Amino acid sequence: MVFSWRCLLPQTATTPVHLTRSSHAISYVAVTNTIYLYGGENQPRIPVDNVLYSFSLSDPAAGWAPVNLASSSSVCPPERIAPGMVAMDKTLYVMGGRQGITVRVRGDAWVWRV
Repeated sequence: MVFSWRCLLPQTATTPVHLTRSSHAISYVAVTNTIYLYGGENQPRIPVDNVLYSFSLSDPAAGWAPVNLASSSSVCPPERIAPGMVAMDKTLYVMGGRQGITVRVRGDAWVWRV
């Protein structure tokens, strides 16, 4: 069996700066064939945002899109760097990470149903 890398979405000059990040979490939900992205930084110790993004593997050309959480709750996890995230069935779990310049370590856990 031979495996090879394939770029799903290349970074270009028009890639939004908020999507260029490190120390983020990413999980795959098989039922929807979707990857979810949360947290991270694009400047040292400064969290990018607390937006959950989705990327449909059925339509990679559509790119990353913010998930509309308004229909489920008005409460979202605070922004963070290096959280842990896992998907199980149609549920995402986020825990921990660091909080910005102070490098305060977080111990909270959050759950969201896809």
